[in-house]
Amino acid sequence: MSSTPEVSSLPRGEDNQPLPIFSGSASINDSNPTPSATQTVGVANEGDDTDTHFQKKKRVKKSAVWLEFTEETINGELKARCNHCKSVLKVHKSGSTTHFNRHLEACIHRKKNQIQLQQ
Repeated sequence: MSSTPEVSSLPRGEDNQPLPIFSGSASINDSNPTPSATQTVGVANEGDDTDTHFQKKKRVKKSAVWLEFTEETINGELKARCNHCKSVLKVHKSGSTTHFNRHLEACIHRKKNQIQLQQ
């Protein structure tokens, strides 16, 4: 049994040719060295405006609590205001909505509104 993998099982590039296998680390004398973990590849110049590529994407809010809260920016911080009692709660960076659910369970104004809708 040979120590090299079969040609059909090798990873392939865009041109469907087997990709080269590198063993060990590249030396200074290599004509085509591979970047090591400590090297940075494709670093933009300081004058380039590439910071927008690394901004966190805004995700769609899927939780049902957002039907009963309104997002607001107060003093530069993101807050959520209860649509029933107008209490203001902090919006966590993690996106957690557990504290909003707890507030809704205890919100007296919400309970009053639900009772009125049932009658």
